[in-house]
This record gives sequence, C-alpha cells and structure tokens, in this order.
Amino acid sequence: MARQRGAAVVIREVARRKGLGWPSIVLMALAYGVFEEGIMTMSLFNPDYAGQRLLDPGYVPALGIGVPWTLFVLALHTVWSMSVPIAVMEELAGERRTTPWLGRIGLGAAAVLAVLGAASTTLFSYQNGHFLASVPQLASIVVIVVLLVVAAFRLPGASRATERTTGPAPSPWLVLGAALVAGLVFELQTVIEDLPVWLTIAALAAAEAGIGWPALTWSAREGWAGGHRMALPAVALQRAKSNV
Repeated sequence: MARQRGAAVVIREVARRKGLGWPSIVLMALAYGVFEEGIMTMSLFNPDYAGQRLLDPGYVPALGIGVPWTLFVLALHTVWSMSVPIAVMEELAGERRTTPWLGRIGLGAAAVLAVLGAASTTLFSYQNGHFLASVPQLASIVVIVVLLVVAAFRLPGASRATERTTGPAPSPWLVLGAALVAGLVFELQTVIEDLPVWLTIAALAAAEAGIGWPALTWSAREGWAGGHRMALPAVALQRAKSNV
C-alpha cells in the first residue's frame, strides 16, 4: 500500500539521518500503527469494523477497545508493515545499510506519498462505514503517537545502541528458532477456534515480548551480524507469504 510504503521510507530515512537505531525505528513503526488504526481506519474503536465485530472479544468499555484486536493489529503494523521491509532492504544494501539513501527531494516525495495515502484511507474508511471515533479517543491517539515519536528520538543513537555488551551473540539458528516459536504463539489465536480471551491476550503479549526483548538484548552482543539480522524478518516473511 502506498501509504505504508511511504511511511516506511520516511521512518527509515529519518532514523538513519538522525543516527537512531532499531529501538527507535520500532517505536516509530508502532506510532504509525497506532495512527493508522486509531485515526485512518479507526478500527481500534469501531465495534463493527468491516462487519467483523473485531472488538467483541476482550472489550474494555472504559477505553472503547478490544484488547486482542489492539495487540494483534498493532503488531502487524509494527512488524510486517514497517520493520520487516526496512530490515530486508537494509540488509540487501550491504555497506550502505545504515546510511541515508534519499536526498531532500526523495524524502519529501515519500512524505507526500504517505500523507496522501493516509488522507485517502481516512476518507475511504469514513465513507465506507460512516463511523467516527469520539473526540477523547482521537485525542488520545494523537497524544500516544506524539509520545512514541518523542521517545524514539530520546533513545540512544545507533552508535551507542550498537556498543557490544559482554557475552557472544547466540547462533543465528537460535535466533531463528526463537522467532519461529514467537510466531507460532502469535498465530495461536488464528488457528484455534473459541480460544479463551485471556489466553488470546496472553499469547499475543507473550509472543510480542518474547521476541522483542531478546532481539534487542541479543543484538547488542559481540558477533551479531547479517545472519542474525535476517533470521528475524525471515520468519515474518514466511507468514506474509502463507497469507497471500
């Protein structure tokens, strides 16, 4: 999708221009997911989005969201829409992996593409369902997005983030195995019918934390290289292929 491609390019270029590392990229990817599902499509708040009743399981009236759907869709954007394309393209770039690729005109064009895509998606979503989230809900999304972006810029830069800690990085096969397990746990709620809501939430949270935290800690160890970096998106790409 044009809006997602444009957003991924902008996130990557801004991060690399500012010398930010992967933790910052992931936070900005999450901010994009919150923005798309909270404002563009409003699926986080629409009880009958696409006629699917996605908010019914684990619905929290005080927040107007369904916890399983929120965890699921934000993970999709953070990982598959943003982080995986960036990781794969950077690895293919070789020595230019962490350097900016676009000039001002190219970055501006990508930003315009992302904005136009976001505007058209928002308009289409409203015309299709005529649902509009409440002002407090929309305001909360704006605040969350701003806080995530600010946090992303306040994290240590790539030079500090890549300082190696004591201990060697695990084998790329171990990283691949951990990613596979996390992916299977993540998919649990899509393959088992009538899964209890609490177990769905636990599975989603465990999958996201179970691969996110080790990836960030392992990547700071001595010996972390291309094989490790490709092990993580390889699993995500396999999931994307299986859904085509």
